[in-house]
Amino acid sequence: MLVMTHILSPSDAPPVIEVTRNPAGISMCQLVRDAYEASRERQIILLLNGVTVEEVDAALDPIVPLYSLDIPGVKYVLFEGRERMAGIEQPMLSSGAKSGYLKHS
Repeated sequence: MLVMTHILSPSDAPPVIEVTRNPAGISMCQLVRDAYEASRERQIILLLNGVTVEEVDAALDPIVPLYSLDIPGVKYVLFEGRERMAGIEQPMLSSGAKSGYLKHS
């Protein structure tokens, strides 16, 4: 899986994956689902850039019931422009801020 090959980071900070409407090489739904599957190991931040919370929820709804509720999960952050996101120190891991919530909570 594309996301799984990039998910490991030497840092303790959670990985950040930018979610856009048309990520290169993978569908938005598959990118989000792969990130959620990878979140079994550590929390992952989904940086929503031009994608709504509702769209991400719809992509995750079929797979969330397949996992235990005690996984770290994903957290949504709404993209507010590059200059506003300068405080995020985590590496960007995908193509191409207001806090969301953990999908499994």
